[in-house]
Amino acid sequence: MSHYSEINSHNNHHGALSRGWSMLDWQSKNKLIYSTKAENLSYLAQNGYQTLPGFLINGEFCRQFLLLLGMSKTNAWQELSEKIKGTDYQLLQAIANELQAKIVNAVVPSHWQENWLTYAEALNCATLILRPCLAFVGQEEILNSQGLISSQICLQANLAEQVKQIWSQLFSASNILYRQQLDINWQQVDLAILVQPIHNAIASGEARIEDDILTVESTWGLGHSLVRGEVLPDIFTFDLASQTINKQTLGIKTKAYCLDKKNHGNLPKEYVLSLVQQNKYSLNIEQLTDLIQIFRKLAPKSAKISAEWTLVKLPNQAQPQFYLTQYQKQLLSHHSIMDLTPSIPAQPILTGYPASSGQVQGKAYVITEGKQPEQIPAESILIAQQLELNWLPFLSQARGLIVEQAAVNSHGVILARELAIPAIVAAQQATKIIQDGTNILLDGDRGKVYDAAELSVTISEQKYSPSSERVICDYPLATKVMVNLSQTKSLAQIAQLNTDGIGLIRAELMLMDLLAVQPLSVWLKEYAAEFSQHLQALITQFATAFYPRPVFYRSSDWVSPNSTDNNPLGKRGTYSYTLDSTLFELELQAIAQVRKLGWNNLQLILPFVRHLGEFNFAKELIQQQGLLQQDSFELWLMAEVPSILFLLSEYVAAGIKGIAIGVNDLTQLLLGINREEADFAHNYSLNNLAVTRAISQLSQAAKQEKISCSICLDNPSKYPNLLPQLVEWGMDIISVEPNQLKSTRQAIASAEKRLILRSISQKK
Repeated sequence: MSHYSEINSHNNHHGALSRGWSMLDWQSKNKLIYSTKAENLSYLAQNGYQTLPGFLINGEFCRQFLLLLGMSKTNAWQELSEKIKGTDYQLLQAIANELQAKIVNAVVPSHWQENWLTYAEALNCATLILRPCLAFVGQEEILNSQGLISSQICLQANLAEQVKQIWSQLFSASNILYRQQLDINWQQVDLAILVQPIHNAIASGEARIEDDILTVESTWGLGHSLVRGEVLPDIFTFDLASQTINKQTLGIKTKAYCLDKKNHGNLPKEYVLSLVQQNKYSLNIEQLTDLIQIFRKLAPKSAKISAEWTLVKLPNQAQPQFYLTQYQKQLLSHHSIMDLTPSIPAQPILTGYPASSGQVQGKAYVITEGKQPEQIPAESILIAQQLELNWLPFLSQARGLIVEQAAVNSHGVILARELAIPAIVAAQQATKIIQDGTNILLDGDRGKVYDAAELSVTISEQKYSPSSERVICDYPLATKVMVNLSQTKSLAQIAQLNTDGIGLIRAELMLMDLLAVQPLSVWLKEYAAEFSQHLQALITQFATAFYPRPVFYRSSDWVSPNSTDNNPLGKRGTYSYTLDSTLFELELQAIAQVRKLGWNNLQLILPFVRHLGEFNFAKELIQQQGLLQQDSFELWLMAEVPSILFLLSEYVAAGIKGIAIGVNDLTQLLLGINREEADFAHNYSLNNLAVTRAISQLSQAAKQEKISCSICLDNPSKYPNLLPQLVEWGMDIISVEPNQLKSTRQAIASAEKRLILRSISQKK
């Protein structure tokens, strides 16, 4: 599918996302509404990964359609919220049915339909899959919306009808209750739809990388059986460090789905797998090797990722190919906040697969076959063979969930994770082993269930919550702990964590959403004013969320943007400003405007400075914006290029107030390697003596010059000896990823305590 260039139409505006990707926007050029799901796939396409083409019907269409129906007025939603308060599920279901029918029976404007079909025809496929992209503005990362609205498959002619079906799901009883329970207002809801071709698949599945371990889940045919929790997939685990397959487990696969060619709708058809297929892995060794290679390539770009894939043989292909259909960089891991007490008996009464973390004790509420729940008693743990979609509203009343047949990504389990309810799946014979009303202990971390009568003490409920990051080590530390943060999606939640500020905003990562709409060159050449407004708005969000805590904005640093060789050098950092300062000047204007509004906690870090000439050029532009004349403004440098080890005093004399050690670039330049190349990956380590000595020297030199020194780390838990060393060297600020805050503060607290005890001991 070719690029769609911008069209001059009173109906729609659209711009290219990337190769094979387009965004179908609403009327205004200034409305940049897009989807993280589509953005992530666009990112993959831009970086050479196989993705199917597609286009995005953005959330503004849904809002405008509801406006036509008189359903989007704020006062109407306030009245609805008041009306359905409480636990009257019958009333809630009646209202939901009425709202959904109103949407499904309405007519989509003809010019919308014509426009959508134009895009659909360009996909060159009779059958389409519509993937909902539901986002809650300001909360997407913490409140993952996956699974709340199901995808639809249809022929091109039925596109508009299926779009309405997806829109109507916003008003299912479970979704209304979900938003109400989590206090999500209507203005936060944005529902876009990603439209792609769908083909019969040989196999489909999911993969995730965490701590250098790749886990692949796979099943036969389309992915519906896996998403619906109807099969237990084949599971392969691969160690990326040693490049070996650690384990492979044959799943329980009795059924699969394919496109029904005989059906006029070409919809997915369920079929029973033969005994041969049931007892055979859905990926052979060659296919598994190919898939592993894809994720090995992805691994250096993100330490923790998850993705969905499909293995398809298109008519024009000699061999099947893997296509990535979803991709997500995970932010916060949902681990329990503490271990179970040792008083738990050795033998569980039931074992399943961990699906949602936490431990909880309560009475079992068993839903046997043919039983329909009406009201779940308080403090109950819900147990069922499988979880029907219309039961989802009851999850908000449950303390835990045990399911016999669901998979870890089935709708109910996903919702359980969002509600922080411990859950396990694949718990065979659960409804027979556990009697209704039995007092049980559910361990969602280990996938085990215990008879609470055998416990020597009562176990209090332990569920993961992002807020748990705030309660540990809440006494002041001498070393400040900040976060590296470049996305606004979970800003409000992370700002509430126990952190001293933002130690690093990477400008180019912050701008990724804007660049998904159109290239930077187009923004700067044709829409500079709009770009400046968006830039100011983005930076303002960070400054306001963390005020009065400091926020350090590192200006743009494009690493060879037009190159494919991953060269860590090139025309980057402040040197690029000397070639073309347009973007940097827009950044400075935005910073000046944000500070003028009163957010004087915003500071600036210059990236990849090679020598004083580059610094002085940038400093002159900063001065022109009146920033250096402000007493509260601080100009810092990234300590990445090793030359700063020998020029720090000159930089201080020129006016810098601090340095931020960027270990990624500093390490590879000190060791003469490219961390993006797999051949050198084993040599890239912060434990290298040259690296630790350089960090120590920079910290000591900063103290001598009486300026501040920070260090930016991605995953300090991989280097357990480093944090105590940083404390001993007197590092002022340690900035880490949000999910590393808790462990980092604990490690720093221990290190500072040891330092104090050592000092006391030496004085005696």
